[in-house]
Parts: sequence; C-alpha cells; structure tokens
Amino acid sequence: MGKIAARFARQENAGFFKGSGSGEPFGMLTYGTTPDESFAWGSDPSAYEIGAIYTGADGAMGSTAVETIGDVVDSLKAEYLPGAAWMMPRAERNLVRDLKDSQSRFYFQPSLSEGVPDRLLGYPVFLAEDMDTPAADTVAMLFGNFAEAYTVVDRTGMQVIRDPFTSPGNVKFYVSKRVGGALTNPEAVKALVLGSNPS
Repeated sequence: MGKIAARFARQENAGFFKGSGSGEPFGMLTYGTTPDESFAWGSDPSAYEIGAIYTGADGAMGSTAVETIGDVVDSLKAEYLPGAAWMMPRAERNLVRDLKDSQSRFYFQPSLSEGVPDRLLGYPVFLAEDMDTPAADTVAMLFGNFAEAYTVVDRTGMQVIRDPFTSPGNVKFYVSKRVGGALTNPEAVKALVLGSNPS
C-alpha cells in the first residue's frame, strides 16, 4: 500500500503541474502566462492566465536577478503574502542559492533542520521536480499562496480490486483513485519567466 500511495503521489504531482484537464487535473503550468502589467482576472476559467515577471534574458536569470525576484514578490497582492511560498525545480534552486547582495550575504537561506523548508527573501522554498528545467521562455519559479490559487478535489480513499484468477500463482491488484485540480484564483500566484517581456 505504501508503494501504491507513493506512485499515486508522483502521478498526482505531475498532473497538478502539467495535466491537460482531459482525464487528469488542469496543471498549473498548462495555463498560459501574460505580462503582469496586463494581467486581468477574467470570468472564463478556461482562459485564465498567470501574471508573469520576465528576466529579460533567454534561459537565464540575467544581471538583475535579485531585483527581478523582488519584483515577483512585490507583484503579489498583500492579502496573499501570508502563506505565500516559492516553487521551483532543483536546477533553478541551485542557481538562485548563489545570489548575494553587495555585502556578500546570500539571499537564499538553506534550512539546517529536517522538515523545515529553505527560504528566499523570507518565504519558504519548495522543490517541484515536475516543473520544466530552466530554458528560454520557461517558467523558472512560481510564487504565491497556492492554497488560494489552486484547488484540489480529492475523493477520499482508493478502490482496490484483488484479482487472483487472471494469472494463476500470482495476485494482481487494480487500484483507482479520483482526483482533480484547477487554477481557481489566478490573482494569488505569479510566475518568473526566463525570457523577454513579449509586450
């Protein structure tokens, strides 16, 4: 049962980031991005987009990386800052943790305790292995209050069917679970995109 639960968790995580919405959740990265200055929360959920801040350098953080990261934080409305956090792939975390201020102090604060997340500009950092590796025009980081931004609908429990007949001498288990997800408040999350502002 532990292996089954771990397998479901991996599939659900992939769906919550890149799911198509057809037989799986609508993934957070499935929604497009739009320059934050032109972001508008429309009434059609299928047309939702995430407000984005652009680094100005294709596939890289650029020379003003710290300022850009600060702009992402400042772009989120104050009401969503309590409970806000960063999500990024490991490759991006490895780049960000080297950023220093003019006095050689790191902006990234690694955790020294198990179960306590790292922090960037005071906000928790969570690794999201299902996000894209850093490349031109990809979302390098998401920042926001994900409890407000994304809704997960999870039917409690799993259905397990035991089959000792199909393969004599072996027992097969068929396991199913119902889960869905979608972006329900695009105002509560912002994206940092490795590229130039298209506007």
